[in-house]
Amino acid sequence: MKKIATLVLLMFTIISNAQDTIVEPEDTTQNPTILGDLTTKKGPWEIGLSGFIEADVIIDNKKNAFVDGFMPSYIQSNKTDYSSHASIRQSQVGLKFGNTDLDLSVYFEIDFIGADNKTAPRFRKGYITYKNWKIGQDWSTNADMNTWPNIFDFNGPNGSIGVRRMQIRYTKEVNAKHQYSFALEDPDIPSITVPDDSLGWKMKPVLPNVIATYRYGGETYIRGALTLNPISYDKRYTTKEDFHTETMLGYALNLSSVIKTGKKSKLILQTMYGKGANTITLAFGGEGYDAVPDLNDHNNLKMLPYQMGIVAYEHWWNDKWSSVAYYNYSKIGKEKYMTEGMTKSIQHAALNLVYNPTSYIRMGIEGNYGFTTRYQVENKLEAFRLQISTAICF
Repeated sequence: MKKIATLVLLMFTIISNAQDTIVEPEDTTQNPTILGDLTTKKGPWEIGLSGFIEADVIIDNKKNAFVDGFMPSYIQSNKTDYSSHASIRQSQVGLKFGNTDLDLSVYFEIDFIGADNKTAPRFRKGYITYKNWKIGQDWSTNADMNTWPNIFDFNGPNGSIGVRRMQIRYTKEVNAKHQYSFALEDPDIPSITVPDDSLGWKMKPVLPNVIATYRYGGETYIRGALTLNPISYDKRYTTKEDFHTETMLGYALNLSSVIKTGKKSKLILQTMYGKGANTITLAFGGEGYDAVPDLNDHNNLKMLPYQMGIVAYEHWWNDKWSSVAYYNYSKIGKEKYMTEGMTKSIQHAALNLVYNPTSYIRMGIEGNYGFTTRYQVENKLEAFRLQISTAICF
């Protein structure tokens, strides 16, 4: 128990950045390796360790502001400029405390994606689960993480809905085929752009995001999620005025489905349409695209529409070899609200080959290609990335 206590103390002393929009599909909470147990008057407690150590070698043909995940919207130049780097930054470690008699558990997780592309521990998840309730930071309720294919890239399809948020969530499994969830999530989610001469206009967290989901089916299923994203901001038109708060209601509807085509093979489909809720997506999280100034209407903020679609196929050649191919298209904005250089659309495709010699080892090679078009700019930004990875799970 002393070793376990030391490990727990170490894990909680290395927390760093608490919020981030970069996603990684591995759900390491389900089958942790049991480190020990402790019996109390409230029943037995188990302590489990989960995660993986992953070594990556990444080769880029263009400069990209984020080195660990491939993001076409982060391409800095069309000039060919080969670079490579190796790291274990995508590795993750999770610690779980659980009591089955109480139906209570606590989970904590870190990775090593530090700020400024440095290797440093970073807080990813931390939450308490009690019966049907979850409180803390986890994947946002609108994200369907079961649609994540067997890939190596840290980001995956750029149009994906997959961010981590503080939340209070209730989930009910009616039976084997019916499940629904409701959640209230961090009110500081919206990401807006204020005018340059805004006299101090700023986003104001007031109301939480409200999310409802429903899933029907078993291994083959369809799932829908509705997100309401209240956007509040303080504004004024002269320095003599007091600020007053304006509120708009953004929304997003996303549908996802997994269709089993074999013992392990599956087709993955996902689409979303929304307005003023674009920050829930990987490509536009935190980029100020939920609402932007309308220069023809006293700089009042207008919510931007967004649409995306993802098609992925995960094929298992046998029990040890598999491949994933996917294509993602995203489009955002309205011409009259967008200024020069703002992102208009993103297209992203990938193909890989994965080898699993055992259930604990995963290795392979993956190629990513993508490009971004921008408003009032003719040339697109495009890039290719090759990634070679090996991961050991525990």
